[in-house]
Amino acid sequence: MTNQKRNILFVNHNWGGGTEKHVEDLVKCFREEDEFAIFLAKLTEDGIYIHEFLANGVTQSYFFRYNLEINPISSLIFKEPNTLFRLVCNIFKIDLIHFHHFLHTGNLFSVISPFEVPYVVTLHDYFSVCPTINLLNTKGVFCGACLPNSDQSDEYFGCMRKLKLAPKYLFEHRLLYLKVLKASKRIFIPSISMENYISKVFGSFPSLRVFEHGHEKLVKVDWTKSIFLPEKYGKKLKILLLGNITDHKGLKILKGICSEKKVLNFCEFELWGSTPSRIPNVIYRGNYTQETIHQILTENQYDISLQLSITAESFSYTISELVQNRIPVICFNLGAQAERILRYKAGWVIESMDKNSLILKLVELNQKRDQIDYVKKTMDVESLNSMAAMKSFYKKEYLEVMDGNLDETKLDNDFKISDVSGFLASASLEYKNKSSKFKSTLKFKILDGLKTLLKLCYFSLKAIHLKIVNRKSFIKGFRIV
Repeated sequence: MTNQKRNILFVNHNWGGGTEKHVEDLVKCFREEDEFAIFLAKLTEDGIYIHEFLANGVTQSYFFRYNLEINPISSLIFKEPNTLFRLVCNIFKIDLIHFHHFLHTGNLFSVISPFEVPYVVTLHDYFSVCPTINLLNTKGVFCGACLPNSDQSDEYFGCMRKLKLAPKYLFEHRLLYLKVLKASKRIFIPSISMENYISKVFGSFPSLRVFEHGHEKLVKVDWTKSIFLPEKYGKKLKILLLGNITDHKGLKILKGICSEKKVLNFCEFELWGSTPSRIPNVIYRGNYTQETIHQILTENQYDISLQLSITAESFSYTISELVQNRIPVICFNLGAQAERILRYKAGWVIESMDKNSLILKLVELNQKRDQIDYVKKTMDVESLNSMAAMKSFYKKEYLEVMDGNLDETKLDNDFKISDVSGFLASASLEYKNKSSKFKSTLKFKILDGLKTLLKLCYFSLKAIHLKIVNRKSFIKGFRIV
């Protein structure tokens, strides 16, 4: 706590997904940084988790419970998340806060003079624009960030009702986050297309910066291994479905395409990921991780991937994986997915968001397979942002914000905690106790049991496989004299 570094606090949810991956990547970039010390806050319904990233890969974790009595003598009780969050910023001497999501922020922004510590924001989705987050109306159609006062639309009534909110809440929500974004020293977004919807609702922000997320550099992919050699022209197109495909990721349209007999005559479909309900005529290959995806895509040599999100994505790490592995993509002309496919010359963008338009494109590509080879060859993979470029960008922005804030008032130590080290030791113990309590729950025991069962199945299948291989080797080596 007495380090001479600038202390930066990332604030995020614990729901996983692209937002959490980006935060993890930023932690990787800066945890060994000489100028910064990195902290991560995860806000939950019952308290705040803090992870302090120390040198040599060590992480110190704490849990601060809401309604926590800090000092028995003064009976100082923190009744609101806002108060507890201010305390955390004070104890860790935070110089800059970087919000990556507003989930469970409670009343942090209900009174903006929030922290006399500057903050910046990354918008990873459209929550600030609308509590639906993905801007899909009750019919499952992308609304493009409706403006009820100007377009005379009343569809937002249904959207708010579905969320069990009063219709007027949409306006209150937008007013709150307009205030939040105006007070932010920087607003980061990962795509140009996202800016269109943000500015439509809130107007322009001088502090807004567009910068795509960075990626680890991969070994160069030899695209020539998957080109259409003459003998391959008689085979079906091998089409990849990648990711967790839900309704807003185009599940309904995919079911329609994969049910068409004329499509199945020249296409075969494989899914790496999951779906809430089964897509017909698709081979489910299982899940993947960031560590295994490159090998999976290299070994299977897919011809095309369908990425059919029906809402405007803000970024899409899935698109990044496909571009890095030179797998051409078909998507709709919407959001960051279309923006990035066009930028990297990585596939085809379909104007009409329906099954028939996609089938026509698949028929065309089946007849002109050299187009697929051309896209694989000319895809602009090298233009993807690297982790190093991302680190350089954010370091510059962080320093500009903090250096420009040196003369502003810092957070007063108005909580008067005399024994900070004792308080932190208590919070660290609270974190350990909370973790051990989870391990004693039925949910953990079930998950742990399933994990053990899967391991046993894996090793049993491996043993059976080895026996078969050995038996084949024995038979092959046997000779009749």
